[in-house]
Amino acid sequence: MENEKKGFLSRRGILKAFGLAGAAVVTSPILHAGESALRAATGTPGSTTTGLKIGLLLPDSSSREFSSSFLNGFNLSLNESKRADGSLPFSYIVEEFGTVPASTKLQKLVMGSHINIVVGLLNSKVAAPLANVVKEANIRFIEANLGENFFNKDLVNDNFVHSSMNLWQSHYVLGQYAAKNIGKTAVCATSFFDSGYDALYAFTSGFESEGGKITNTYISGSPNTNLSPVEAAALAASDEASFVFANYSDHEATIFMSAFKNTTHGQSKQVVASGMMIQPRVLRELGVNAIGMIGASTYAADGSQHSAEFAARYRAAYGSEADDFAVLGYDTAKMIEVKNNASFISARGEQRASAATHVSEAPIYIIKMARPDDGHIVATINMPNAITNADFRLVENEQSGFVHSYPMN
Repeated sequence: MENEKKGFLSRRGILKAFGLAGAAVVTSPILHAGESALRAATGTPGSTTTGLKIGLLLPDSSSREFSSSFLNGFNLSLNESKRADGSLPFSYIVEEFGTVPASTKLQKLVMGSHINIVVGLLNSKVAAPLANVVKEANIRFIEANLGENFFNKDLVNDNFVHSSMNLWQSHYVLGQYAAKNIGKTAVCATSFFDSGYDALYAFTSGFESEGGKITNTYISGSPNTNLSPVEAAALAASDEASFVFANYSDHEATIFMSAFKNTTHGQSKQVVASGMMIQPRVLRELGVNAIGMIGASTYAADGSQHSAEFAARYRAAYGSEADDFAVLGYDTAKMIEVKNNASFISARGEQRASAATHVSEAPIYIIKMARPDDGHIVATINMPNAITNADFRLVENEQSGFVHSYPMN
């Protein structure tokens, strides 16, 4: 609690630094799923209302649909903003990075395409090296991501605004909720990949701020231990802690939960899940193993009238449920239409970028999975003032070293 008052998150002995190199290069092309929607929604500068030209920096990956999902949400917002004559509020062009660095693509947008605003779907660690280019060009840069890492203090300036799903803040609040409502002891199980982000540390810090204690942390996929998700599940299930905090994404979440539910203690032990585990794309794989999980998110389809209406419009337009990247794309497009830190109506209701941090903020929903595809909101919590303060910091030296943005996993 004392650390919370001082504005610092404690990561007391959770992980050792592994000292790995930065993100690996992704080599595959993307955006086949989003190209037709892109052509349909993009207007020429002469036909726009504001004359703005937006540049989108999107990660390339043939094995993921994150960029296409982001574009779907972005295009839905853009099409809803059309004037009666069909003209658009702005036009945009896409540059993909991965095999070519984001900095090179940014230079191309600035110098060759003469854009006014750049939106980058990237992690804060990837965005940081772009700061000098943005400053020299004197453009506005919107860093759009899930909020998987604490915002970089070097990017808190007038050129940068951060469109976020507030993932690390949600995990901090989830930790506090768990200590108050579930139990005072927890065991953590995480993939090596996911341990490189701030979800684990934010959850632990929120948990400890309310008197909770982490008994053990098991990291699957670590080169130090070579522990598998199945082995991590067995260890977490047999731990004497009141509940387990599971921090997995993608297919490893499915492997972990399947193994966990097949243990004797896993049948009855409460699972508190990371925000990545309660996304539609992961829940589809988890199936019945998702029932009973408790997680946190700033978006729930039934969280508000705005959320419900957005979910219905997205389903009608694309025939699928909106995931976190679709919401992020929609909200980012809405953010472009307002100036400075003005509030705007997003898929999550009214939002505003914090004047102190330039990060968009939203209330946090604590969600319990009643069925594989249906979560019940058990609490709605505003972000604590301590973690929205500009002086609030995270310690950086205990992460695993994995710094991929989630769109590039």
